Amino acid sequence: MPNFKSDVLILGAGASGICAAAELKSRGRSIKVIEARDRIGGRILTIKNAAPFPIELGAEFVHGTEETLWNLIERFQIRLAETNGHNRFRTDRGLERIENFYRSMDPVIDELLAQAHASDQDQSLAEFVDKQLEDRPDLAVEIARTKIFIEENTCARADRISLKFIARGEKAMRAVGDIPLRPIDGFIEVLNRLATDLTSNELHLNTVVHKIEWERGSVKVAAKQGDSAVTFEAKQVIVTLPVGVLQLSKDQVGSVEFYPPLRTKEDALKQLEMGQVTRLVAVFKSRFWTDFDPGGEEFHQEKEGHSRKADRVDYEEDDDDEQEEYELGFMCCEDASVPTWWSQLPIYSHQLIGWLPGPTPSALTSGDANATLKDLATSSLSRILGIEKLKIEGELSEIYSHDWNNDPYTKGAYSYCAPGGIEANRILAEPVEDTLFFAGEATETEGFTGTVHGALRSGLRAAEEILASPT
Repeated sequence: MPNFKSDVLILGAGASGICAAAELKSRGRSIKVIEARDRIGGRILTIKNAAPFPIELGAEFVHGTEETLWNLIERFQIRLAETNGHNRFRTDRGLERIENFYRSMDPVIDELLAQAHASDQDQSLAEFVDKQLEDRPDLAVEIARTKIFIEENTCARADRISLKFIARGEKAMRAVGDIPLRPIDGFIEVLNRLATDLTSNELHLNTVVHKIEWERGSVKVAAKQGDSAVTFEAKQVIVTLPVGVLQLSKDQVGSVEFYPPLRTKEDALKQLEMGQVTRLVAVFKSRFWTDFDPGGEEFHQEKEGHSRKADRVDYEEDDDDEQEEYELGFMCCEDASVPTWWSQLPIYSHQLIGWLPGPTPSALTSGDANATLKDLATSSLSRILGIEKLKIEGELSEIYSHDWNNDPYTKGAYSYCAPGGIEANRILAEPVEDTLFFAGEATETEGFTGTVHGALRSGLRAAEEILASPT
């Protein structure tokens, strides 16, 4: 049975694992990165060469200018485009543009922050919303909008997400800025560049870990590469496995056993939840949605000299008020099968991205999943845009999706704290006897959970902990 040895083992080749590996290698530590998938990236899942622009089935946005990620963007000269377009909601009056969408929620968010900080007692988002609807009926629309926005951004259940957790994330977001940016050449380029110096002897793909035996200063990991059993030995290990995997019981497929068990970590994991989402990317023959205004009348919004069929990136400010009036950024309809969609503006691509939070529809796990995806996409867009489904079906070229809930190496989208569990991230992140170290977005304690920069920060933090440890 093959046995691999190094100073440090890193379980997982997502953002945190690759960041930790690059840092430790640059500081002279021998490393082995163990990844169950056939690729690096984890919850960054970029498909290239399928369309003129990359298709993102995982992380898509750079949120603000947090320095860990931003330093890599500048170092690797990653091209970014600032998202734009208008937010629209389908109502009985049509596809309405919401002026100052984010600012409209400020009174509700401000009250949320005040309540989260005013008491040691925590509460769920649902409890907060119910009380606000009683106290401020004049803000009923804004309260409902805020609830939907938080649920969809965190992939969380309102009755299970901690108000203190939401407040911590809001504070972190305000510190780094909230303008979303999109890597033009795909988010995976950040990790590809970061992993350039990792050799095939250091990066072990298609390797599924099932047991970690440890004692102070010694770790032995049992894994499988296909049908072959392999072991890895090291002085220390960084565990970057997602919460959804760490929460699996010993008898469940994909679980990882720690021996001796980590009771403190197990208790922390009980206070964490894993958000749920299925992500869709629909690729069309043309940007057909630019031919209709919210009332169904035809209009033309493309710049002079550009066809609506052209794929391009537009960095320039547009002075055409009529065009700006009708550009679609995010669009939402609560009763659509896939309630939220967005374009890639200012990338003028033929893609619309669908966001389906919550449990995976049963129709996607049985029968003809591709046909179901197409039906979900076209019926939802028909409802939101007010365009005949048959026309949308005729425009649809390809559809891609990823069911993160049933991904065996993720088991969900990203983590959040349950009410009363605000310390769970810190407890999960704490090293054990200078031997076991933990990284990944769920171990980020400053409010950046659920983000790529949060994962990168945690990987860098774990690497620094190892470098500072006496082992």
